[in-house]
Amino acid sequence: MDVSKDQSARQLPPMRLLAGVTEDYVDCQDSCGLTWHILKAGDPENPLVLFCHGYPELAYSWRKVLPSVAEAGYYCVAMDQRGYGRTTGWSRRPFHEVELNDFVFTNLVRDLVCLVYRLGYTKVFSIIGHDFGAVSSAMAALMRPDIFKSTVQLSHPHHPAPTPRLGDQPARAKLDIQAELAKLKPPRKHYKWYNSTPEAASDWDNPPQGLNQSMPDAVAHNMSGEDHAKTEHWLPQDALQVYCDEWKRTGFQGALNWYRAQTATTPQSTRDMLLYAGRKIEVPCAFISGKQDWGNFQQPGAFESYEDPKTVKAGCFRGVTLVDGAGHWVQQEQPEAVVKTILSFFKTL
Repeated sequence: MDVSKDQSARQLPPMRLLAGVTEDYVDCQDSCGLTWHILKAGDPENPLVLFCHGYPELAYSWRKVLPSVAEAGYYCVAMDQRGYGRTTGWSRRPFHEVELNDFVFTNLVRDLVCLVYRLGYTKVFSIIGHDFGAVSSAMAALMRPDIFKSTVQLSHPHHPAPTPRLGDQPARAKLDIQAELAKLKPPRKHYKWYNSTPEAASDWDNPPQGLNQSMPDAVAHNMSGEDHAKTEHWLPQDALQVYCDEWKRTGFQGALNWYRAQTATTPQSTRDMLLYAGRKIEVPCAFISGKQDWGNFQQPGAFESYEDPKTVKAGCFRGVTLVDGAGHWVQQEQPEAVVKTILSFFKTL
C-alpha cells in the first residue's frame, strides 16, 4: 500500500493541546485526494485565518499562536500539509518512484484551495506561513489573490517567480549557490539541495545521535558542548516528543519531496512557476522573523524583494518585524511577539 490511510491517523491518540485548541479531520479526498489533519481555534463564523507550517514541523508548531489570534475574532486553522503528520492521502512511494508533480506549488496551492472550500469558505482573511510554509503562503496569495486576501511570511522571505528571457536580452548569468558554498573553508552545502538528494530521508530517519536530538548530524556536531536545556523553555521535552513520535511514524521522505520539487535539482519548479512570470503579490503582506535567524538572508536579494514593486505591488507591503532574542522558530520561541505583530498587521487591512 503506497498511500497513507485515513483510518491510521484517526486511530492515533489525541494530541495534548493548549486550552482553546482542538484537532479535527477534513475530508477532501474527492478534490485534492487528502484527508487533512487540522488544529483549530475560534468561532467558524469569524473570518478564516490559515497557518502553514514548515520543515520539519507540523500544524502543532502553531499551538501557541492559534488561541490568542482566535480570541481577537478570527477562526484559526493550522493544517498538517501534504507529506506531513496526520494528514493522509499522499503517496508514500520511495525516492525514485515519487510523482514530484504532487509537490509543485501549483498543486500545493490547489490543496489549500480545496481545504478552504471544504471548511465552508470561499475567501481567507489571511494566510500565514513559517519556513517552507511561508513559501506556501506567498504562493497562495500570488496565484489566487481573489481567495487569499492577505499574507504573512515568517522566517523565509518571498522572492519573485522565475522569468523567461525578454526579447533579445542577453542570458543572465545564474549564481550557482552550491558551487559558491563549496569554495568556502570548510566547504558547505545548502540544506535545500541536500534535502533533495536520495540519501537525505534516510539520514533524517536514522540520525546517528537519535531522533530525540534537535537535528541530524551537522547540527549535533555544531551543538556539541552547548546546553540543550536552554531551549526547553519554548520546546519542552513533552512537546519535542510530539514531533519525534510523528516523524518516527511517517518518516521524512514525504516532506522532503517539497524540496525536490521546488529546488533546481528538478525541472518541475521552474517549468511550473514560469506560468506566473512577471506576476507580483497584490494583497497586503508582512514579514516576521527572529532577529538571530540566518534564514532571513539565505537567498540573496529575497529579504529586500518586498520593497521591489516588481515583486510586491506598491503600497501592499506592511513592513518587517525582527524579534530580538529569537531564532528560526520565532512563533514557538516568542509567540506573544508574533501574535502582537500579526494582530497589528490585521488592523491595517
